[in-house]
Amino acid sequence: MDDEVPAVAASHWKRLWIPTVLALAAYLVLFKQGAPERVTSVLLGGVPAALGLALGRRTGGLMGLLAFVLDSAVDVGFRGLRLDSTHLFLLLAYTGIGLGSGWVGESLRLRERSLGLLYRASRELSRQPDEESVLRVLPQMVYELFATSPVGEAVGVLRPEAGGYRGLYWAGQALPSSLDSLAGRACQEGPQWVRAPLSGYPFRSAMAFPLWVEGECAGVLCVLSRRSLPGELFPLLRSFCELASEVMGRRRALRRLSEAAYTDPLTGLRSRRSFEERLAEEWARSRREGVPLGLVLLDMNGFKAVNDQIGHAEGDALLQAVAQALKGASRSSDLLFRWAGDEFAVLLPATATEGARQAGERYAQAIAALSPWKGQQVSAAFGYASSQEGGQGPEELFDAADRRLYGVKGTGLSRSGALEPGA
Repeated sequence: MDDEVPAVAASHWKRLWIPTVLALAAYLVLFKQGAPERVTSVLLGGVPAALGLALGRRTGGLMGLLAFVLDSAVDVGFRGLRLDSTHLFLLLAYTGIGLGSGWVGESLRLRERSLGLLYRASRELSRQPDEESVLRVLPQMVYELFATSPVGEAVGVLRPEAGGYRGLYWAGQALPSSLDSLAGRACQEGPQWVRAPLSGYPFRSAMAFPLWVEGECAGVLCVLSRRSLPGELFPLLRSFCELASEVMGRRRALRRLSEAAYTDPLTGLRSRRSFEERLAEEWARSRREGVPLGLVLLDMNGFKAVNDQIGHAEGDALLQAVAQALKGASRSSDLLFRWAGDEFAVLLPATATEGARQAGERYAQAIAALSPWKGQQVSAAFGYASSQEGGQGPEELFDAADRRLYGVKGTGLSRSGALEPGA
């Protein structure tokens, strides 16, 4: 199996210019020998060059052959046409110019089309919100963008996993299950071009391109075809994957920034900024769907004494333990936040006032269960409220829970009493 990745760009331009240079050299030799002495010969030589440049090497070659026949017929007539050395040089000149010009024209059109495809791809990929979306749309984009080219019947993305690679998304036929070796070489050695049939599958050639994100292989794009994949596609698909990798890298960086802004770094709970935004969102949703929204606020008792007596490091460790206790006591729908310092908040979608009170009891008991912590007693007071109690907005909901909380804190109790919002 030939897995060597060729220098496509170099070989492509070599194919383009060698026939053209040879044809021009032969044409100059003919001029020096005095064979095509008329201006008509020069004009006839321009016909295959122009048509080849515009329509491709096949048309250019045919026009070169026709120009040779016409030029020779003008000289000696059709009956006297012979393929001597002079006429062979003339044939080489006309057909070579046509073929060379055709190659140049096709190359220019391919480059123009490639730039257009990359522009469309950059716009489409830039609209994707995250890495997974990029991986999902990439195979379909490649499959659709190259639908008129001899690209394969199967285009897909594989993701590295323990023990191999798993096909995530594909367009066309499903990816074969035997691509681990190809995908592995792409991640370890770089882009691969296989120009031999895949054993057990009706594919004649394949290309594989790694998707590198921050130094790790996030996936491999595989393109498989029943025909030989043209070399011109190799650099284009490689650029396509480099663009996708860049977009995924930006999305990963943005996700980290977002997590840093909306996650408390000490406890791993959502931050105060996140609480303020989610409170407004959940309030609007509760009004829209006609379901109650509950809120619990918790404030630890005596946390300052913990910091003063056993140190801030142990105080931080206690806050982390409290966060884990809250997670253990939460329902899947509960939203946990670190409000500030030793204060925590819990949003309770679809929860009425009594349900919020019960949730507050549950969370306070989970915190109290941490006692004794390094010889210190741990407890928390809580306040609760729900949108059932009235109020015109999320601020009133928060104020109601806050009044209950500080009413309890003022009594010295470790949990909420039956204080009303106006207490």
